[in-house]
Amino acid sequence: MNKDKFKNIIIVLLLIIIILLVIVIGFSYATLNNIKTDSSDDKTNNEDVIDDKLSKDEALKVGKELYDKATDIYETWVLFPYCGFTYQEFINKDMVEYSDAAMGNGKYYDSGFKNLEELKEYLAKYLSSDIINNKITKDAVIDLSLLGTSDYAYTDYIVDSGKLYCRSYAGKGWVNRYLGEYDIDVNTIEENKITYIIKSTYVTEAAQASNSECWNSVNSGTNELNTDKCLENELEYKDTTFIIEKNNDNWIVSEYTLHD
Repeated sequence: MNKDKFKNIIIVLLLIIIILLVIVIGFSYATLNNIKTDSSDDKTNNEDVIDDKLSKDEALKVGKELYDKATDIYETWVLFPYCGFTYQEFINKDMVEYSDAAMGNGKYYDSGFKNLEELKEYLAKYLSSDIINNKITKDAVIDLSLLGTSDYAYTDYIVDSGKLYCRSYAGKGWVNRYLGEYDIDVNTIEENKITYIIKSTYVTEAAQASNSECWNSVNSGTNELNTDKCLENELEYKDTTFIIEKNNDNWIVSEYTLHD
């Protein structure tokens, strides 16, 4: 009788031990599986971050497109307000004259925008708000009677009959020594920011002052480098700090700084 009782106790204990082992093994397996799953998720997430970065070729393509557009805008901003057209484009548009204190009647053209806010919305496709606000610092003139006063000489923007007109005349000549040629390379690529190394080609001031064949070929209006006309000592190269950043899935220019 005692032997049967002892035997039963041993069996119960063995069952308890087996159950505990099953529980421990099951818990260990579940924990290990969770760790593997978390690790896999982390790896997937990391891969997603890497995949969100542009390749070098993609970054160069986007960088060239934005640099060409920003250069058109900045080159126009030298003497005129930029309103969606380069100097070569708007000089052929129909002009409207408005009274101006400094120049008598100043010439303006219809920009195709209704007001300054529409122009800023257009520029926001390419440039940061900081750049736009640093370049457009004055409101458009709506009260046309103000144009006859000295405070409104060389007015950049006029709103008349629901149209935004932009100034197309300047107090000095149009001087542009940029040849439209540049070398571009990627410096760093981040998910939301890309920096570039850019070196652009210009005709030297000396070549311009001497009215050389090189300068005359460039100043013809094509802004294309004619290697047959330009000697190496008539050319100079300038570096540009160029940075683009992602804004609502759209790449825009956040810095464009030319270094002499």
